[in-house]
Amino acid sequence: MKVSYQWLQTYFASPLPAPADIAQALISHSFEVEEVVDSGSDQVLDIKVLPDRAHDCLSHFGIAKEIAAVMKLPAPSEPVITVSLATTQRPLEIAIADPKLCRRYISRVIEGVAIQESPAWIRERLSALGQRSINSLVDATNFVLFDIGQPLHVFDADKVKGKITVRSASEGERIVTLDDRDIALDPSILVIADEEGPIAIAGVKGGKRAEVDADTKNVIVESANFDPASVRKTATKLGLRTDAVKRFENELSQTVADFAMDKVTALIAEWNPEAIVGHKVDVYPAKREAVRIEFGALDVENILGIAIPDREIVSILERLQIVATGDSGKFTAYPPVERLDLVIKENIVEEIGRVYGYDRIPSQPPLRERAKETNQTFLAANKLREILVGAGFTEHYGYTFSTKGDVELENPLVSGEQFLRTDLTERLKEKIDFNIRHLVFDQEAVRLFDIGSVFPAAGERIHCAIGIGYKTKKLNKSQGEIEEVLKSIREAFKGKPAAVESFYDDTKSVVEFAVAPLAEKVGNETAIDLSRFLTESRYQKFSLYPRIIRDVALFVPPEVDPSEVGEIIREQAGGLVAYGPALFDVFEKKNADGVIEKKSLAYRLVFQSFDRTLSDEEVNPHMDKVAAALRGRGWEVR
Repeated sequence: MKVSYQWLQTYFASPLPAPADIAQALISHSFEVEEVVDSGSDQVLDIKVLPDRAHDCLSHFGIAKEIAAVMKLPAPSEPVITVSLATTQRPLEIAIADPKLCRRYISRVIEGVAIQESPAWIRERLSALGQRSINSLVDATNFVLFDIGQPLHVFDADKVKGKITVRSASEGERIVTLDDRDIALDPSILVIADEEGPIAIAGVKGGKRAEVDADTKNVIVESANFDPASVRKTATKLGLRTDAVKRFENELSQTVADFAMDKVTALIAEWNPEAIVGHKVDVYPAKREAVRIEFGALDVENILGIAIPDREIVSILERLQIVATGDSGKFTAYPPVERLDLVIKENIVEEIGRVYGYDRIPSQPPLRERAKETNQTFLAANKLREILVGAGFTEHYGYTFSTKGDVELENPLVSGEQFLRTDLTERLKEKIDFNIRHLVFDQEAVRLFDIGSVFPAAGERIHCAIGIGYKTKKLNKSQGEIEEVLKSIREAFKGKPAAVESFYDDTKSVVEFAVAPLAEKVGNETAIDLSRFLTESRYQKFSLYPRIIRDVALFVPPEVDPSEVGEIIREQAGGLVAYGPALFDVFEKKNADGVIEKKSLAYRLVFQSFDRTLSDEEVNPHMDKVAAALRGRGWEVR
């Protein structure tokens, strides 16, 4: 969420710390701050608010309260809002068909408004967040949205026909949204409807029929609270993502709707002094009860691993505007209504810990307890990893979704991959082919394995797939190597595994087997000695910059040792050679009598730098020196 520094300042009487200091305090205690950027005369913090705090912190007011808590500043208070109300008003009737889908619906009529340009300060505030000013009414609702986190909507009262009902859409109903999309509705979609049909998709998008335009004089303002799951499902189904959806789908406190209505009314009334403001119509079927959480100082110590004095516990909670009563280490906490994430004592202890500072909690080794039961499949999979990595394999983490399978997803994350995979082999073959295309030296092999879940119709299984690939049929030794690896695994696991799928072609081999049978042999047995499968580890830094590959081929007399040629190339190629020279091709040229006249050798060199991208101009002189040295020995460089 983008947060304006100048907007935050309006909540505090004294100057705030610098934006960089605020960012660091939030990072240490609350949220990640992606960046702080200049926006005109303002500075904007890009704060990553996660879903557990979206209830209260997807707003400037929520962030202001968080800053006050973690930086020990005076708590920002909600301003008292007063508006002169009309003695009589236009009739307004509201009904909620299903209180589970709409928990609260507040509306009021305001007559005699003028559609005009918003004041400069509103336009500046919205502009700092990348929001475009539209008109005074729309800007007022957007301002309240970003200020306190409650989405609002405004209808043209003269276009609304009769009673407003929050209900599920009827089959066959349609609505044209404000962005001119003609949408077919169904009973899974909650709508705001008048007596002629839908005028908005609840919590998602307003409709064209009752939109505010340049001729609007009278409006109905909506401030509501909708079921999070309903809003999310509707937005996903229709492909509509809005700032309102983001807040509704993460759930909001029903009490915020009332405060938001008062705040937007005050703005509209201020900008339209002659306007007639009607009374609120508040349909609130089931009020949310206040949360009461009991906990003790001993709970704090047991969970955090440090004893915090009672006085400091109460002080921290007061900074978070959590009312705490009690003494002698026993407390009752009453969280603010907007803190829907605080429901059990562990939530309260977590709040105490993060504000106190996790960096202040001393590190202690955990108590070592013997596990009651070991996951044998997990143990077997880890032993497989040790064997395969020791044999020169690299683990590939495959994608669980596939274009085919026995289990189809109702709501796939990726278009075209709506099934759960039934095997590991197909994806591993693709990755072997991909890596073969990028091999530097033809004689190298790609060795991959994958351990993961597969989902046949019979149920989830843990499988392992092993694959080896070479660039050409001539070089391919994959099948023999696979059999050697399987032999080692069978020796380690007392005769298993048995392949459930095997694949061999001209360049690669892949074998897949179930891990569970291996686990049956591991449980309660002496640990397997893996020493003969493991090689000595060697670590080296790798370059972040692109490489340049060069080949050199030459004719030499038949008696010349290729290693002698390779040594000359190495000496002349310079310090930028990262790999090579590697001999990758040899052929002999014979005369008519079958006598070898000369032989051709081809070597490959890889040039690479650790601090820059190399150019041909840097590499060419080295290759010229190599060619000159080889010609100096009387050999023909091709």
